[in-house]
Amino acid sequence: MKNSIKTVLITGLFIFLQQFANSQTNQNQQFLQKVGTLDSLYSNTLKETRKIYV
Repeated sequence: MKNSIKTVLITGLFIFLQQFANSQTNQNQQFLQKVGTLDSLYSNTLKETRKIYV
């Protein structure tokens, strides 16, 4: 009986604390705002450069 109460309390505490966790830092958020930047890629097989959007 004591083990089940302890398990429920630990699980509840874990779920409660997950709400305060940060999934991304400010650096990642700034990177995600730069979607659509033009870049180039060189292919050794085709011997050509292609423009791509990142």
